[in-house]
Amino acid sequence: MTAKSSAKFLSEHVIKLCPYLIECIYSDNGSEYKGSANHAFGVACFENGINQKFTRPAHPQTNGKAERVIRTIMEMWHDKQHFDSPEHGQKELYHFVNFYIQTAYKPIR
Repeated sequence: MTAKSSAKFLSEHVIKLCPYLIECIYSDNGSEYKGSANHAFGVACFENGINQKFTRPAHPQTNGKAERVIRTIMEMWHDKQHFDSPEHGQKELYHFVNFYIQTAYKPIR
């Protein structure tokens, strides 16, 4: 994955389809997410009002927060669902995120 392909994915598959305001993206320090001042992914975040936070370099354990959220979504929601279409999956994800926020969500600090 490159910075350009990451920026394109963010714009076309995350921002466009996400029913929520995205305030922050938490990622590792890979070159697809971080680089020079005109880095494609950073520019896409800036243009959409999204802050970027990064894991600490050389501390892979800090990536555990993001990995844990993904694991929770997979265990509690995705693995137990069948989707008739991408739109159906998006609608069900919206309902799950609302449930998760109201019952189990703890903010990343």
